[in-house]
Amino acid sequence: MSQLKQYIENYKRNTDIDLRRTQKFLQTAEKNYENVRKNNLKSEMVLVQKNIARLTEKCEHLKDILGKIERREMDDEIEEQMILEQHEREEKERVHLVKLERKRKNKAFDANLLKKHRASERKMNHTKKWEEKDLIREYNRFERNSESLPNYMKKNLSEMPNNKGYIWKNIRFYGEKDPLKDQPDILFEKMRGGVMYIHEITEDEHKIFEKKGKERKRFFKLIPRKKQKADGFNLFDFVKK
Repeated sequence: MSQLKQYIENYKRNTDIDLRRTQKFLQTAEKNYENVRKNNLKSEMVLVQKNIARLTEKCEHLKDILGKIERREMDDEIEEQMILEQHEREEKERVHLVKLERKRKNKAFDANLLKKHRASERKMNHTKKWEEKDLIREYNRFERNSESLPNYMKKNLSEMPNNKGYIWKNIRFYGEKDPLKDQPDILFEKMRGGVMYIHEITEDEHKIFEKKGKERKRFFKLIPRKKQKADGFNLFDFVKK
């Protein structure tokens, strides 16, 4: 069984477990309602009714998800979640290794020796060599993350203008069509839990809106932008537009 099929099966099984657990909670809530109704406890009846409504809505939502899984309508969304979880695990591992390497270097050199090396040409060459290795390592990671872009995003990018696209694993991907004149960059970034960030970017500011499911988007954050130096660069320069 492929990794994606196994992940979908696990996703379906966990959703089914959640549904059965919620149905049991609902049954308990309905029994509680009968008890408080018989005892005419009006204040508690209101609370129990709200709880029943919430649990009923959750059961219907979970049933809807199971139906979509059976009809294979959620394959792309589940695949995207699987890739995001893999990316999070890889990022945690990378941070852990960086911390271990930093500790190792701190133990390897005492303060006086490090100070001398910083002042010498040998230290400068050594630092440059490590910087080059770090850049290569980060660029290779950048390439791997770019290659994991979901197929439906690639398809959508072929029809999008060049100032519209996606943010995937902290990388910006822009559409292949001509840009819309006098329009900001609009980038969509899917997060876990059905949350999407919508980025509106101009030369002066970066606005972020948050959208959950079918709800209307709401303003989330404003980030002023600093003009970059002409001789600077970052890994986004390598993304094909």
